[in-house]
Amino acid sequence: FWTYQLEKGLSLAKESRKPVLVDFYADWCPPCQELDKFTFSTPEVRKLAERFVMVKVDCTTDDAQCRQATEKYEVVGWPTVLFLDSEGRPIADVKLVGGFADKDRMLQLMQQALDKTK
Repeated sequence: FWTYQLEKGLSLAKESRKPVLVDFYADWCPPCQELDKFTFSTPEVRKLAERFVMVKVDCTTDDAQCRQATEKYEVVGWPTVLFLDSEGRPIADVKLVGGFADKDRMLQLMQQALDKTK
């Protein structure tokens, strides 16, 4: 379901021509845990996720991959969920920053991302 390397995810997106959902998270972040437990685990979100390349960027330890990706995409807090087109470019005005989103809100964001990449 998830790819844990951003570069690998971007490569898969290019090959498959799918948009990318990138979840920047940290293990110590309660809203990040809630997204996994209550949102990304729902059948509806998992079904729509088949139309995306799903990438997680672990920022628990602020390692090189995290720093590089957060600088590139201007991420300032956890969780941040970004949507990229199949070329790795951010989709304008479609993102979640610094809080929890329930299933309906996530489905809405995912659909907006798909609509903008048609």
